Amino acid sequence: MPILHIRPAHLDHDLDALTELTTQLGYPIKPEHLKDRIENLQKDPKYTTWLAEYQNQIIGYVGLIEQFTWQYDGAILVIQAFVIDNKYRRQGFGKLFIQEIEKMALNNDISMQEKSKL
Repeated sequence: MPILHIRPAHLDHDLDALTELTTQLGYPIKPEHLKDRIENLQKDPKYTTWLAEYQNQIIGYVGLIEQFTWQYDGAILVIQAFVIDNKYRRQGFGKLFIQEIEKMALNNDISMQEKSKL
């Protein structure tokens, strides 16, 4: 089973990979615009961007929002954005990435909210 390294995104050296992955997600964007967006999100500690690395390559990212709801006690994490690089899809990396995010959330007493199926 492949081993993923999960870490927070750092714009100073991850911007190119984040831009490529955002484009693959279906939202083509110039790096400087994505940088502005992420910097704006990073002003609020409830918004975080985590990267998945495999063999020293960034292969995916997830954008999370920590929030409270009327339905649950405590905080939950909402997945706002999720992408795995085209070259690594259908190989189990997305599932591994979600499992790691779930572990991280549970270790911080945060529940995961499933994405709604529209």
